[in-house]
Amino acid sequence: MSLRSTGTGFCLLLLVLCLLAGCKEDNPLPTDPVGLSNSVLILNEGTFNFGNASLSIYDPVSGDLENNAYSNRTGRVIGDVGQSMSRVGDELYIVVNHSARIEVVDLVDFSHLGSINLPGSPRRLFALGEERAVVSHLFNNKLDLLDLDTKQRISTVPRECQIDTLYCGNEHILSWDDQLLILNYDEKAIFFHDSESLQVIEFLHLNAVPNSMVIVEDQLYVLCGGNFGQELCRLFQIDLNAKTIVDSRVLGTLGQRAGSLFDSGAELWYIQQHVYKQDYDLATEPVQAVAAVEGQTLYGLAVDPERQRLYVADAIDYVQSGVVQTYDYQSMAPIDTLRVGVIPSRFLFLD
Repeated sequence: MSLRSTGTGFCLLLLVLCLLAGCKEDNPLPTDPVGLSNSVLILNEGTFNFGNASLSIYDPVSGDLENNAYSNRTGRVIGDVGQSMSRVGDELYIVVNHSARIEVVDLVDFSHLGSINLPGSPRRLFALGEERAVVSHLFNNKLDLLDLDTKQRISTVPRECQIDTLYCGNEHILSWDDQLLILNYDEKAIFFHDSESLQVIEFLHLNAVPNSMVIVEDQLYVLCGGNFGQELCRLFQIDLNAKTIVDSRVLGTLGQRAGSLFDSGAELWYIQQHVYKQDYDLATEPVQAVAAVEGQTLYGLAVDPERQRLYVADAIDYVQSGVVQTYDYQSMAPIDTLRVGVIPSRFLFLD
């Protein structure tokens, strides 16, 4: 008997045994794609230089999970490092950092609407209504202004790096009172830009590298993640009317890292090896909500207050498929364990 026929017979035997035993992969793809209505989009960054960023769609009611949804439905790949995603009306914008482009998808039929090429290293897209958007970059302090109708870059607003390009760049963008708030790496500051001209109005130094922020009424909370272990992690509270620091708290010890600041509407959440929740009053001690176990690398989180669920992403080793664990927001009882793409990091809740 040839090796080929032996191998074929062995595979058939395995198939029969699997069927008899009821073999089942973790979260197999459903026969039909998961419906978009009331679903959760999970962006998986993918390994740097591997070009394996992907999108998963999860139905929290049925528990169905569809991995590689973008490729399945458009016949295209997202690219190298899916950095972030934003919804603008019925369109989804996926910022692909190392591929230097933005992929645009129709959220009604999930058709591909186009790609926006942006020289540099794009990080975040923030919509200025439904016609324009601004994009931040790593290794460069420039801001790109996009026309969302034509899917083209309109202009670029440059600003020189203060140190060198390795430690340069803008990150998270939010809007408040006709101003854009943009976190900056090299000056360790928050820059306030005019939302029309994009010109800098003023800035506030933090003396620590910020990575994420949320607005609660007229208060801004900014998380500084430790600059790869070189600084103490800090959480700042800033009065947006006065543009002054109201309070701050040191998180953990030197060498630790923190990120993924999120506002649930009741308290703040963030990751610092484990998952913590923090009262808006920074004098209150943070509470550990989810403890990471050996082998886990908690990388992203989000809270869906409408469905009362917490989503925690585990990148594991940054190479194999990651895991998203969902919890009941009140009791912290685990609900679903989802095997998704490589390095899950961002969540988007659709209605």
